[in-house]
Amino acid sequence: MKRRKTEARLRTDPIDTTPLRALASTGASHALRQPHDRLMTLTPASFVPLLGGLFGLAILLVGGGIYVSSGHPGGLFVGGIGAVFAVAFSLIVLTTRRFKFDRDRGLLCLRRVGSSRHYPLERVRAIQLIPGGWHGNGTRPRFFTYQLNVVLDDPDRPRINLTNNTNWEVTWRAGSELAEFLGVPLLDEVSQA
Repeated sequence: MKRRKTEARLRTDPIDTTPLRALASTGASHALRQPHDRLMTLTPASFVPLLGGLFGLAILLVGGGIYVSSGHPGGLFVGGIGAVFAVAFSLIVLTTRRFKFDRDRGLLCLRRVGSSRHYPLERVRAIQLIPGGWHGNGTRPRFFTYQLNVVLDDPDRPRINLTNNTNWEVTWRAGSELAEFLGVPLLDEVSQA
């Protein structure tokens, strides 16, 4: 019954297909997992920021060790470079959003270190796949992305971006699995174009 009402609302209410403002990434930025039949999670998939932060920390420790053991000022320079890497990559890890679709609690949870937001799953109208557009500038090659969005029955926040990356196959698979899990329509604006 709920699905029929949702599909009827989708037919009568137009859904914006303008790309949402979101960080763009090459490759797959998140991994969709289903720990059990009532829960799906979408979490960061890349270990690069974590490894970069650990590498920066290692350089910081080496530089500090050089300065402490020999008093050479070059140790401060090396340690400073390590500190910059450690802080930059740690910020990437800490600011990446994580999503939990919990049917037991009936909630969509958006988490980031230091904050979280919750939306009732019954407010999810659909899962949307749209072109994310071209990204990049003169310093790196341009690339095209695909967005995976949640469409909500919420006038204040009608859509939430889940991913915005170059890997169409991963985006489509995640959108299809998520729509099926939630029992809502998949609005595929990319394959139909």
